[in-house]
Amino acid sequence: MTSPSPKQFWRLRPIANSASPMASLNSAVSVELPRELIHKIRPRHGITLASWDAESQLGRVEALGVVREVERSFASAEVDWRPVEIRFRPNPAGRRWWTQTKPFFGYAKDVVERYLLEVLFAEHFPEFANLEFGVQPPASDRTSRPSSSPTGGYVYVIRSKLGFKIGKTVNLRSRTRLFAVRLPFHTSVEHYAWFEDYTQAERSFHLRYHAKRLEGEWFDLSDSDLEAIKAEGKSVSVAGL
Repeated sequence: MTSPSPKQFWRLRPIANSASPMASLNSAVSVELPRELIHKIRPRHGITLASWDAESQLGRVEALGVVREVERSFASAEVDWRPVEIRFRPNPAGRRWWTQTKPFFGYAKDVVERYLLEVLFAEHFPEFANLEFGVQPPASDRTSRPSSSPTGGYVYVIRSKLGFKIGKTVNLRSRTRLFAVRLPFHTSVEHYAWFEDYTQAERSFHLRYHAKRLEGEWFDLSDSDLEAIKAEGKSVSVAGL
């Protein structure tokens, strides 16, 4: 049975120029994350967007977020947010985590219980069990075997001066907006396709064209490579994206 709320939680200090949690209450918003956190956070994790109030000695939470998908190559994640006004009172040992310069930390199990985080997230995300989540494979995973819990989603190909990027997403429009904002050069969407197990499909393409990998998720693909990719999955029109 799917958990009715996240089981792992992070505190993230508000970051300048990041997407505002108030921008959307019912859909995923792309949020820039610290590089160190992007390798730790996973879909289904919970985030408290919170700052430290030195005067009151309280942690001030302005939003609760549920991670829908993680995009390591962009150091960002798609997060559903709910605005809140919550105050946490850490014990003396916990204050050092709130006052550190590092912009995030993971809540310890006993703190999760003391702050009733699972209850808070269950109250603010009653639809949690029905949300669609991306699946982020371990960094060392070099196989193309099917995922243990297949998730439907889109595999895309974009073209730029760096070559072709093969990636995946559960939100087409959000991802194309992310390209326009985060990439400092022109890109064009070459292809989108729906797969019942989009994580396995993306991994399979990455392995297939491993010899043509340039950097990250960028590849030097030929016209025949593109045609082979387009022949798989359920093609989706890129018009209007």
